Amino acid sequence: MKLDLGTALLKLCEKFCIYELTVRSELNNNFEFDEKYKTIKNKCSEIKKRSPIYKSSNSYSGEGKIVPDSINHYQVFAFLKSQLKCLNLGDIFLNSLNTSIFFNYCKYLISMAYKAYLSLSDVCKSMKINSKCNTYTLHELYIYIMSYILFYEFVIPILKQNFHWCESPANSSSVVYFTLSQWHEFQKASASYYINRGIFSGPISTERIKEIKNYNVGTARCLVKSLETRDYRLISNLKTKQSHLTKYSRKKSKIVDFKSLKLLELFKSLKLKKPELITDDLYAPDSYEEIRKYRDRMNSVKQNKFYIVRADMKNCYESLRHQDLRSIFSDLISKTKDPEIKSKKFSLKSEFYDFLENIYVKFGSNYYHQICGIPQGSQLSSYLCGIYMLHIKRKAFSDFSTKDNALLLQYVDDVLFISLSQTEAECFLKRLLTVYPKYGLELNNSKIICSWKNPESPSVIPWLGYNLNDSCEVTLKVNNQLKTLSRFAGFPQNAQKSLNYLKLKLSYAFKRRAIIANSIHDNCCSEEIINYNCELLGRLSAYIFLCRVRACLEPHELLSGTSSQKIAGLLKAFLFNYIENYKLYEVALKSLKKTLLPYKGQMKWILHYLCKLSS
Repeated sequence: MKLDLGTALLKLCEKFCIYELTVRSELNNNFEFDEKYKTIKNKCSEIKKRSPIYKSSNSYSGEGKIVPDSINHYQVFAFLKSQLKCLNLGDIFLNSLNTSIFFNYCKYLISMAYKAYLSLSDVCKSMKINSKCNTYTLHELYIYIMSYILFYEFVIPILKQNFHWCESPANSSSVVYFTLSQWHEFQKASASYYINRGIFSGPISTERIKEIKNYNVGTARCLVKSLETRDYRLISNLKTKQSHLTKYSRKKSKIVDFKSLKLLELFKSLKLKKPELITDDLYAPDSYEEIRKYRDRMNSVKQNKFYIVRADMKNCYESLRHQDLRSIFSDLISKTKDPEIKSKKFSLKSEFYDFLENIYVKFGSNYYHQICGIPQGSQLSSYLCGIYMLHIKRKAFSDFSTKDNALLLQYVDDVLFISLSQTEAECFLKRLLTVYPKYGLELNNSKIICSWKNPESPSVIPWLGYNLNDSCEVTLKVNNQLKTLSRFAGFPQNAQKSLNYLKLKLSYAFKRRAIIANSIHDNCCSEEIINYNCELLGRLSAYIFLCRVRACLEPHELLSGTSSQKIAGLLKAFLFNYIENYKLYEVALKSLKKTLLPYKGQMKWILHYLCKLSS
């Protein structure tokens, strides 16, 4: 029975999804897929067994040398390319492979994402498979099959066997690679550090590991802030159902934490009924409104000079003392007048104490008992941190928060205090330094900013994604460098999906930065600040678009004349909706074009349509 190429490819894709590839000679009797598949798989296995590179953990032969403390994604990519040469695939195949989907996914695996998988629907669309059975299309299919096998049988095993990689928001790449020997040494040193600080006890014996599986077991994730600074974050690892594959997609896993589910429901209920008992945290748009109202109130009495203190806690989540949390939680339950909660008072307290006494962290291959602090990452952790910080604020800073001429804002571990008096601002800072250590918290001295410290060069105070100056004027905060963070760019997608994602991303990013619209519509800032905000908004929209192009498997299709016209219209619509003043819209559009100009070879159609829109 003869099949057309499209049907045959769908059959292959179904088999790929369950990680089985048994390609028969249904496509073409002269094309021996079976033999090619077996050959490449056998070669991968042989090289893994005999090559000395798999036994070495500190360096590799080939293009460049790995230095354990400063491995970057370019070195890892060079390492993979050098290993591919060992497969003896032939120059023709390697030349085809360089432009194939395989190297696209390698690039994202190495430089952007922790995990990568081949999205088969994207592959089919990007190859534009016809029903006609011609040599060129067969060659593309052959390249895809080989790429798939190489990716799963060769690339991922090599990376796992030689490297450990983790996120780094400060580096040029969002992923930093460690050799395994260096990583194990780093883990041991970090575990000892936590034990010495009194956060961990352990490690737990093998016999007890089975007993703790039903409790809240977290994982320790490393966040590398720079090559010199490495910081661990203890993440709450809630009970997770396995993600399962369908024919052409991977569904997201559902997360359930059975031990803390009742506590989570309690906090959600209290947040709806009695939000003042839980937290008074303000998100970015809300806190902006508070700052704007305060400034307008002070300006009405002809006060336009403000003294600002911004402080940040060091390792806030892991510093929360369990005895204080127990006391705060008991007070919270006692103050609640809800009859349903009161009837469950003793059982809720019992569950909460049980939760605190049974927090465990998986650190490498060992398990530790966390006797101080809580793992972050879950909604419950945010609530617990919120009630802890609110308790401190009401006990020690109530006199500052109730003053008419001052404003005190707090978001989890970030604190902002604004006053008309320098003396009062200095008193607030002194009290911060005195009170927080009493609750086991430590201020991050490097992040304490006071607006009056350097009068010749006024400080810019960063706060929840935007900047304040000593006149309480607000500007949008946008990084000058285009970052390639996995959470920003997402997994690689085809052109149509990239276009749809771009619409959502722009909506989300602009909604979060509603401060721009507020600044313009309310006319609450100087003209200079408004113009600067519009420039930043144009730059931000350009960065979002550039990240989407980087994550697209069909950049030429995304940047074609037709798609470029749609994207230019989309960017224009978002800018114009948020900036009704035409003059300011032109400022934002000019900034957008200026940011894209260095990429004019690739972005010629986008720039063409943007120029037409502005003319």
